[in-house]
Amino acid sequence: HPRKAWPVRHFQHPVVSVIIPVGPGHGQMVIDALDSVQAQTMVEWECVVVNDTGAALPLPAHPWATVWDVNKISSDDTVTRMGPGGARNWGLRHTRAPFVLFLDADDLIVPRALEALLKGVVASGGRYAYGDWLVLQREGQIDGPMGVRESLDYDAAAMLRGILHPVTAMIPTEAAMRVGGFDEELGVFEDWDFYCKLAAAGCGGVRVAAPVLVYRR
Repeated sequence: HPRKAWPVRHFQHPVVSVIIPVGPGHGQMVIDALDSVQAQTMVEWECVVVNDTGAALPLPAHPWATVWDVNKISSDDTVTRMGPGGARNWGLRHTRAPFVLFLDADDLIVPRALEALLKGVVASGGRYAYGDWLVLQREGQIDGPMGVRESLDYDAAAMLRGILHPVTAMIPTEAAMRVGGFDEELGVFEDWDFYCKLAAAGCGGVRVAAPVLVYRR
């Protein structure tokens, strides 16, 4: 009889790279984010964790995650952090997949998030895809009567007046690299600036009318 064994998943040819920047205070929360990636129905992904906490980030339950420790420590033990824009850019430079998805360490994606967003990209002819989101309150309850917060339908001109959706979206890696990623000098609104640059470069988005993200308030 032929030998039998459990199938073992490999991450040799990922379709999407999930990039998770981890800042101070999020070392425990990132475990939930990683669990949400592992629960995806679309399994052709890799996960890049950028440790910007200034401390060790052991993840023994997630050996499939690639962890980069990016802080610089001076002779007087001062830690220089990258910040969210710099950490996302580091992950972007070390991705292998044709698409990237940025996930904050304190948020989660629903099990069909990657599948739904990839279908949105294909159906739109190559635009980036984003969706709606749920809000998780501190007591562990989903906020609101139905819990769903709807993103706005894509409009490039409207993007210049305010961001239309969360930072978590499935984006062609080439387009993200072409616009230079995130502005590392911005202390706030670096995500809005990034999507404005995509709009100016002719890379528009498409809304997937379904919740794909759980935002932790």
